[in-house]
Amino acid sequence: IFFVSVRQHRESNYIHTARRIRSGTSVRSARCGALNFGYTPRALRTKIVAVACCSSACRISSRANSPGAISVFLLSYYTAVAFFPIFFQTVQGFTADQANGLLNYYWASNAISLVAAGVLSDRLRVRKPFMLFGAVFAFVVTLLIRHVTPHTDTSYSAWAFLLVCVGIYGGFAFACWMASFTETGEATTPALTAYGLAIWGWLLRGVVAISFLILPQVISSVTPLVNHGAEVKAAATREALYLPTV
Repeated sequence: IFFVSVRQHRESNYIHTARRIRSGTSVRSARCGALNFGYTPRALRTKIVAVACCSSACRISSRANSPGAISVFLLSYYTAVAFFPIFFQTVQGFTADQANGLLNYYWASNAISLVAAGVLSDRLRVRKPFMLFGAVFAFVVTLLIRHVTPHTDTSYSAWAFLLVCVGIYGGFAFACWMASFTETGEATTPALTAYGLAIWGWLLRGVVAISFLILPQVISSVTPLVNHGAEVKAAATREALYLPTV
């Protein structure tokens, strides 16, 4: 981005030169235009490709389907992977088998919805309506989860239904976003696809690292197990005879 902003005039000249070459204009005249900026014909092709990729990446990252936004959207996925099993056991009172079994509903629905959203989106040749559906459905499901979380008597089937909904909205939103993101890069230049995915992968890992510093403060059921795990285990062993009664 710094490179593009500082050398904007020179970049626009090279992008214009690339377009002239692509449209069939005399290569010699295009090279002559480049030589006025101090570059040799041998370095021309490399310079054009580099500038075009940088400028195109800036344009792509400024669109609505940004990699940073989808990384934040996937916070529900990070939460499910890291904290749901502990949350279901410590807050909702389910056994370890039940907690892990609940996540199977999430994985199954997410896998099916990813394929279904991709097939429907390709057949209808649209992306944004599916992304919008996923976003709106995510908002509704999040409100439902917020409502039932304080109630420790929420049934197993109710949580299974909510996790199926989480898997569905994640599959629809993410599959169509990924298709739209890669298509946007390919529409600019096929060479930009790997560059765009690299930016998304970098931002995704940054969001994950930051979220795992914040989420334990939000989902505090993990903290007692970490800070007092030894005491809890000793008490459970000492009172093992009476725990079934409790």
